[in-house]
Amino acid sequence: SSLNKIDCFCFNMCMSLIEIEIPSSVNNIEKGAFNECSSLKIVKINGPLNEIKDNTFYNCSSLIEINIPSSVSKIGKNAFTQCSSLKQISIPASVVNIEMNVFAYCSSLEKVMFLAPSSLNYVGSRSFEQCKSLKEIDFPSSISSFGCNVLSGCSSLEQITISQPVDLKRLGVENSNIKINCK
Repeated sequence: SSLNKIDCFCFNMCMSLIEIEIPSSVNNIEKGAFNECSSLKIVKINGPLNEIKDNTFYNCSSLIEINIPSSVSKIGKNAFTQCSSLKQISIPASVVNIEMNVFAYCSSLEKVMFLAPSSLNYVGSRSFEQCKSLKEIDFPSSISSFGCNVLSGCSSLEQITISQPVDLKRLGVENSNIKINCK
């Protein structure tokens, strides 16, 4: 109960780690803490984290369930890159920034939920690159800017809902049959 920080790369490449529950006393998980824990399936975070830092769950290829606390305001680059078993994710209303490559190569990701009232302001480059199972995405109206190629390689994408006009090629969308809804 006195643990308040999980240090950089603390569980790096712990190949047999399957599930972890992070106690409410932990308010800081440093970058790469669970990097390449390829058997990790379930993560329960009970603490008041401000940020999911860079590479925290990079290449956790078996990850199927994680809760992002409502205290998180930033998801760092590559935080969930190559979490190829992750099918859905809920982004709390508190998240302001999603940095580059956050969900890149999450090939099973089908559903992304931005919880209301969203504070999301920025979605970084290649955030959803190669999310080949993603069929639709409904970006919140709070977004003011996108990086490049946010949706590049999302070959199953059928529908995008977005509040302001944006250059689809900038987002990496090349399929002209995608339905675009402007809020």
